Order: sequence, then structure tokens, then C-alpha cells
Amino acid sequence: MSRYLTPSKVALLSLISIYTE
Repeated sequence: MSRYLTPSKVALLSLISIYTE
């Protein structure tokens, strides 16, 4: 799944980054 990054995946990663910060 992490092989390809879709717009949705990027948005989720961004949210996780903010949450973990």
C-alpha cells in the first residue's frame, strides 16, 4: 500500500504528522 502515495494518503500523513507533533 505504501508503494504508491495517493492524494488521500498524503492528506492522512499530513494529519498524522500534526497529531504526532
